[in-house]
Amino acid sequence: MRTRKYWSRARLCLGLVVVSLAAVGGCRSGPAPDRSNDAPETRKELGAIGRLRQGFINAVNSHTLDGWLASSVSDGIVMMPPDQPTIVTREDVRGWLKAFLEQHAVEDLSLTSSTDLAGEWAFERGVYMVKFGRKDAGSPSLQRGKYVVIWQRPSDGSWKAAYVIWNRDGASVKDR
Repeated sequence: MRTRKYWSRARLCLGLVVVSLAAVGGCRSGPAPDRSNDAPETRKELGAIGRLRQGFINAVNSHTLDGWLASSVSDGIVMMPPDQPTIVTREDVRGWLKAFLEQHAVEDLSLTSSTDLAGEWAFERGVYMVKFGRKDAGSPSLQRGKYVVIWQRPSDGSWKAAYVIWNRDGASVKDR
């Protein structure tokens, strides 16, 4: 059966992705690791990614994403927002975000994350809280969710967001 073969192949691919990320990213749960004993170069790279993350938070909260997108996102970014088609390229992400922010109120974004380095790649996973809602539906409600950002370091040595995916944890706090 073709369907069974497809699903077997899909499960195998998903399994390989999970195992690969676990091997590369140090799959773990609980609090973020103590980075005080990391090599200075590792702390430098993690600091650079932390500054990019803070720049994103500031850009979202001030609704000024163009500068952040220009400097911190790869040309071929792949963004996978919840309940939406995948968006590929910086320009398509810019257009999607512009339309999204015209229709939605987004306030007080905060992120908590852990980042693991693997050569020219960094794997960030975290949780977020944000006041969010459609502008035509009244005041925004508090939402919580999780996200993954895979950062890539191109030849110029800077870090760029290459893959981004997020989703919320069920209904908003207001809806519960």
